[in-house]
Amino acid sequence: MHTHAPLVFTLTSDQVDRQFLMKNQGNTLMNTIEKLPGVSSINTGTGISKPVIRGMSFNRVIVNEYGIKQEGQQWGVDHGLELDQFGVEELEVIKGPSSVIYGSDGVGGVINIKKPTISPHDTLRGDIMVNYKSNNSLIGSSASVETVKNGLWLKGRVTWQDFADYQVPANEFLYNSYTLPIIDQKLKNTAGNELDYSVHTGIKRKWGYTTMYLSRYGQKVGFFSGAFGMPRSYQLQDDGNNRDIQLPYQNIDHWKLISNTVIFNNKSTWMIDIGYQHNLREEHSYPHSHGQGPTPQGTLALQLSLKTYSYNLRWNYDILENWHLFVGSNGQVKTNTIDGFESLIPEYEVKQTGIYVLQDLRIAKKLYWQLGARWDLARQEAQETRLPIYNDDASITDYSIRNTHISKSYSIPTLSSGVGFQASPKNSFKYNVGTAFRFPSVPELASNGVHHGTFRHEVGDSELDVEKGVLQDISWHNHQKRIDLTLAVFYYNFSNYIYLRPSSNFSTLPEAGQVYEYSQGRVNITGGELSATSLVFNNLTWMLTMEYVWNKNLDLNYPLPFTPPFHILSDWEYQFNVRSERAKPWIRLSAETFSDQNRVDQNEKRTPGHYLVHMALGVEFQLFNQLFECQLHVKNLTNKYYLNNMSRYRILNLPEQGRNIQVSIKCSL
Repeated sequence: MHTHAPLVFTLTSDQVDRQFLMKNQGNTLMNTIEKLPGVSSINTGTGISKPVIRGMSFNRVIVNEYGIKQEGQQWGVDHGLELDQFGVEELEVIKGPSSVIYGSDGVGGVINIKKPTISPHDTLRGDIMVNYKSNNSLIGSSASVETVKNGLWLKGRVTWQDFADYQVPANEFLYNSYTLPIIDQKLKNTAGNELDYSVHTGIKRKWGYTTMYLSRYGQKVGFFSGAFGMPRSYQLQDDGNNRDIQLPYQNIDHWKLISNTVIFNNKSTWMIDIGYQHNLREEHSYPHSHGQGPTPQGTLALQLSLKTYSYNLRWNYDILENWHLFVGSNGQVKTNTIDGFESLIPEYEVKQTGIYVLQDLRIAKKLYWQLGARWDLARQEAQETRLPIYNDDASITDYSIRNTHISKSYSIPTLSSGVGFQASPKNSFKYNVGTAFRFPSVPELASNGVHHGTFRHEVGDSELDVEKGVLQDISWHNHQKRIDLTLAVFYYNFSNYIYLRPSSNFSTLPEAGQVYEYSQGRVNITGGELSATSLVFNNLTWMLTMEYVWNKNLDLNYPLPFTPPFHILSDWEYQFNVRSERAKPWIRLSAETFSDQNRVDQNEKRTPGHYLVHMALGVEFQLFNQLFECQLHVKNLTNKYYLNNMSRYRILNLPEQGRNIQVSIKCSL
């Protein structure tokens, strides 16, 4: 018997399959899974988004691909997720404290991209998909081929996308009392392109399997003119080409190599994941001098080169049929180097490792108990950053210290316990309580410079301690003949939550704005989610999700920034009856309600609520023994003007995408 028991079954989680991903495809993977209760995203334009779970993001949400934690400067609000969304077949979203299993950063939750299954039979198959989106004239395609022969497996995928400036239902916007134009209702310099490719190979035998995965994610995307510094009218004039990428822009190159091995042995299972990543992020903008001294050459404003070595080991053992033991260890070594004429974070190295033990036990026929413990060690070393001071265009008189040398070590224990109770065949309950922790990131400790696009000068604090909290989560699931209902409530209490605090000072650096300082304070986060699926009658399904997050910095008496508003999503989907079994047409109408977000942090804008309508229809059919999936989606059907408080462009009073007609055709060969 091989152990496949879930590691965190007492936490609220959602499983996402290939059909869900196809039928709800958004601009990015994070936009696609926003339909899940408690999940949202922070967006920069249409090509950059980062996950938010229960109002927490950045270094508080872990994204794992095939057992290896994604590392790509996720501390930055304008840094997206470097993943090919078309290469994801299945994933799970774990909501709640996951530090015992996943270590630092597993505070808000985890998004696990599952390892692909290897067919036990010899096969040769593939798929090709083409995409078009009207709003930003996106054209794209993704193709894969997979073969299995005598347990030997090989799969490859290539994805390409190219998109133009995106459209908004507005001709102007108001920023700092200035009315600025939006020519032809298109946000200038928001075009971009993406090229991803991957190869996956492995071998499957009776003892288990081993695979090797190599991928490259490449993206170049423009930042709206004025996103770096203060927007000006002359920057927004039409240049006659809405597909070109001008300054400022971002260029991402992310390489990843992952080895996965699973070994079965009677009542136990060994899992070994080893990974290497190289994330190269470049921001290009017009060079400018900082007071006296030479004007920088070239356009490379900031380059962050992050190399990460990771491992994840786990041994699962079935002590008894109803008693399972998990013992594991995971860790990583990160090295970050910098370049460019801007200075924001220093060069650094981080080493961290942890070991954990987790057991789940069926105490009685209807009662399960889970208990886990973990111990982590970490060391951070950040180099001193010194910048020259000039008395003319060439002579250096002294050096200013942006950040001092930092050398810090940590040691932290973590505990977690949960129960699951099957009260009846129709009702089940889960409760989990645990401590959670997060090592402060080097940017939080040592940043000192203009973070362009966030419109602020960010300053770290080298005295920050490990972020700690006690987190509780309870859920109830009710299953009836025609309806499934899930209700989850959570309460998180942090004694030293790390946050960016606006100061009363303004930066002396060019176009840097206000100085924001990293600090720690007492924070409470609470809220809940409701999801329901009802089979109204045989062909009509109604789906409803509701989510609410409330938080407060108890020291400053302010809410936290980037808090999602109260949200309701209602879906009505109808499956048509057709005589031919080869065709499966469907149609869906969706309505979303977002409440006003008036609970905002200092200097964060309040955002009025809005109502959106979407429509989708699709059909699956067989033709020449091939399966085709054709879909038409119309997002923001009424071309509604609205503001999104989770958008990085909200501070500029820029509205979100207008009506977007999306067509996709997929052929499975």
